[in-house]
Amino acid sequence: MEGKILICINHDIKSYKKFMNQGNKRSATILIRTEPYSVFPAQYSNTVNSLYGFIISPGYTANVTNSNNFIPALFSFQEKHGGPNFNDPTPSQVLSNSIKLEKYTLAEWNKRSIEILILASNKFSPVRNSGYDLRRAIVRMVKNDKRFHIYGQYWNLPFLLRIKQYLAMFRFNLKTGYIPYFSLRQFFKFQSPNIFGDAQSKSEVLLKSKFMLIIENSRDSVTEKIFDAFLAGVIPIYCGPELSKFGVPSETYISLNWDLSNFKEVIESLERANVQSYLSSILVFLGNKDLKIFWNEDAGYNLLTSKVDRYIKSNFY
Repeated sequence: MEGKILICINHDIKSYKKFMNQGNKRSATILIRTEPYSVFPAQYSNTVNSLYGFIISPGYTANVTNSNNFIPALFSFQEKHGGPNFNDPTPSQVLSNSIKLEKYTLAEWNKRSIEILILASNKFSPVRNSGYDLRRAIVRMVKNDKRFHIYGQYWNLPFLLRIKQYLAMFRFNLKTGYIPYFSLRQFFKFQSPNIFGDAQSKSEVLLKSKFMLIIENSRDSVTEKIFDAFLAGVIPIYCGPELSKFGVPSETYISLNWDLSNFKEVIESLERANVQSYLSSILVFLGNKDLKIFWNEDAGYNLLTSKVDRYIKSNFY
């Protein structure tokens, strides 16, 4: 804690206090929030906001009006849930492979064996009405519909292990000063022939899928999920923030309301979808150099670090 500047990757009150006890000023502290509100809500409170001189929240859309002041999520393609691996392909490699395999053509798209993919884990959130709740609600609705293939962790987890998961989440948030909400429905076990467990290879599953149902973690965050679909030539059915104001064209995805009020209508409309139009629009979007920041990992990190660099130089050098 002898440095001039403190950069916290997610709020850490102990480190913050140690740094400030050295006689440092608020302006010398920077917070980079990589965990969304639905996972770590306490660090989005007004109290925490008032502690730091500069805050960056990749993927967070609240109070963001356009793409000029939006920091995209630090996207990387991960073959398995649980975090990145050095052997994972880069997003550019995934895109090149999809183009090579002609995955943006109607002929190849029609050969895919999975009609609608759900690729998400059954996790807990400390806040109400999170994307985790919506995913459980959808899986309950479609668990016997053979068009849906559900991949992800924890859908068939025994009750006692679910309790253990919840307590870990509860303990973490309680330590940060936030009391998580409780609902018994979060603990129900899902029995369905359409649940296939954790995907051993995300790219393999994606390349077999026609549509992908995407529920963001919260209605004010954009993560890598929709870009996973884009890079594999999968048409997203997207439930999350309005993306067009951040530079993602509305013609690249099918919009699903956060309250799921149009869910039945959207699913029934898929047979009439202009598939080639969606695929062509996705490919044009991914090829637009001006928008590369949204899906290219290096570009995202360069944007974030340049903003931190400018803040430091303008305040200390």
